[in-house]
Amino acid sequence: NKTLAGVLGGSGSGKSALMTHLSANWLRMGHNVLYITLELSEHMVAKRVDQNLMNLDAPALMRLTESQYKSQIKAIRDKTVGKMIVKEYPTGGAHAGHFRHLLNELLTKQNFKPRVIVVDYLGICASSRIKKSGANTYETQKSISEELRSLAIEFDVPVFTGVQTNRGGVGATDLNMADIADSYGVAMTLDLLIGIITDDTLRENSQVIMKSIKNRFGEIDVSSLVGIEYSKMQFYDVADNDSTAGLPSNNTAAFFQSKKSGSSDKFKDFKF
Repeated sequence: NKTLAGVLGGSGSGKSALMTHLSANWLRMGHNVLYITLELSEHMVAKRVDQNLMNLDAPALMRLTESQYKSQIKAIRDKTVGKMIVKEYPTGGAHAGHFRHLLNELLTKQNFKPRVIVVDYLGICASSRIKKSGANTYETQKSISEELRSLAIEFDVPVFTGVQTNRGGVGATDLNMADIADSYGVAMTLDLLIGIITDDTLRENSQVIMKSIKNRFGEIDVSSLVGIEYSKMQFYDVADNDSTAGLPSNNTAAFFQSKKSGSSDKFKDFKF
């Protein structure tokens, strides 16, 4: 708890897909999730999570009748007690102050307290302390990251967000903290930073490489090959045994398994 974690990647690399995948996994684990989106619409976020939870592609999901959909939802609820609320804000139109008000309102009116907060994503949030005309991009982005981490500390929850790469990081075969767009100060604030590395070959195989760039809880520069089933918005572990490949990764720690060592505990400290 009380941490700010981020996933670093270029445009279209799969940051939002990863955040919806993890949200679905946290729901399976029985955790309440607050998903704040400034990029995708509420409908799109909910659709992606539904695809993941129901193990359906988009066309199959849209073909469900109302009764079939309700039956699927009931089956999911019977397996987990987690609840998810999605809140959409205009791009660049909300900051940590708005999120704080939302959290207090949800607790008061709906008795909803999230176990994890997802913010999609950091670079298009506003700052509550700095006006756009009053500071440069470095200061603004650093301030936003500090405000989100303060929110995590205040409400005793982890905050997970996306971080955009600069032009040098687009299509790069490796990522590090210098590849963060606009502000290196963001890297200084984050407790955990995971990079999504992709290229044409990986895309053809529906795979990405996950790299631990910064980790206050364990090792860094640890990489893992991860598969993506885009039709169902699911990430999965690329196993040595092909018979297990394609299964959605339902355990957060296992999802960040290290390919270097082959053990499943490299990211064991990535907990709430």
